[in-house]
Amino acid sequence: MAKVLYVDADHGRTQVVCGLFAERGHLVTAESSAERAMMRAQGDATYQAVVVHLILPSIDGAELCRWLQRWSSMAAVPRVVFTSPGVQLRLKLEEHLPRWLPADVYIHGLEDPARLVDAVERILERP
Repeated sequence: MAKVLYVDADHGRTQVVCGLFAERGHLVTAESSAERAMMRAQGDATYQAVVVHLILPSIDGAELCRWLQRWSSMAAVPRVVFTSPGVQLRLKLEEHLPRWLPADVYIHGLEDPARLVDAVERILERP
């Protein structure tokens, strides 16, 4: 069982994704904004993974990932970043993610929310 911080402004998708994580035995804390996720990360909670929608209100997902990377208790926590279907953002991923997006996994145009759970589980299986 992993404790996951999930950050997404889309309430419907959040319910679906949190349900999928719960079905696989994971405990999920969901936040709808980067600011709320930052407050949560500064609290007592410890997480094994963070899943972030790239496009968030106010502070975007990339900035949240950079903040998490700098926050000592969250610096080593793996991050999965995703975009919604239809988002016109193209990253050149031949070798690695761009430096402005400090994430372990990037999923472009998420069609199947189960891919997020799969990505987290793969990361957590790494030695």
